[in-house]
Amino acid sequence: MAALDVLVVEDNSSLVRSYERLFGLWGWKLDTCDTLARAKRRLSRSHYDVVLLDIKLPDGQATDLLGPLRRQRARPGVVVMSAHYEAEHALVLMGQCDAFLPKPVAVDTLRKVIERAAVSDRGRMRPSPAESFALHHGLSDRETEVLLSATQGHDDERICKLLDVQSGTVRTYWKRIFKKTGEHNQRNVMGAVLRFALGGSGRRGRRRDEGGEDDPTDPSSTPVTSRDP
Repeated sequence: MAALDVLVVEDNSSLVRSYERLFGLWGWKLDTCDTLARAKRRLSRSHYDVVLLDIKLPDGQATDLLGPLRRQRARPGVVVMSAHYEAEHALVLMGQCDAFLPKPVAVDTLRKVIERAAVSDRGRMRPSPAESFALHHGLSDRETEVLLSATQGHDDERICKLLDVQSGTVRTYWKRIFKKTGEHNQRNVMGAVLRFALGGSGRRGRRRDEGGEDDPTDPSSTPVTSRDP
């Protein structure tokens, strides 16, 4: 892949230095800022392939920037990171960004996810991870609408109102989603979407201590942390 222009919005100076070292080794151009206000000014002046965004900053939350970014015609890829998160919260964010990564994260996972998030076709609205997951598993348009609504934090009652259908119809869509994805309940489907966004296939992998291959979404032996030299 060609060299990337990346904007890192992070207030942890030690972590920023780790990014500077890694991205330099990969031949990427890096700009940094430590507040949302500075990020907005940077984005108004320059275009980036990817924005790597901490979820909590001194002057606000990542969500304050995600909406405007997604509405841009030629928007950058957006990767949100946090050391403190719930899986359900991550899925809500993924409706507005390309990926959500927990801290610490393995170096190879960080690079892979950023490269996937990079904008390769400028001017085209890129699908969200949930939309890509739905396409990958062959979900119908209506099944995709149910899945997207769930990843945006809506429960079945709200999905019924949004889609103007009966509760039994939503349950039928979920059953079809379970069959196509190989998952058995909504929570497992949400986990599969999250794993897909982190660079896996969406299927649960076996851990090394169970005799299988490493889970590709599991932060592994070389995490990027604020203690990196």
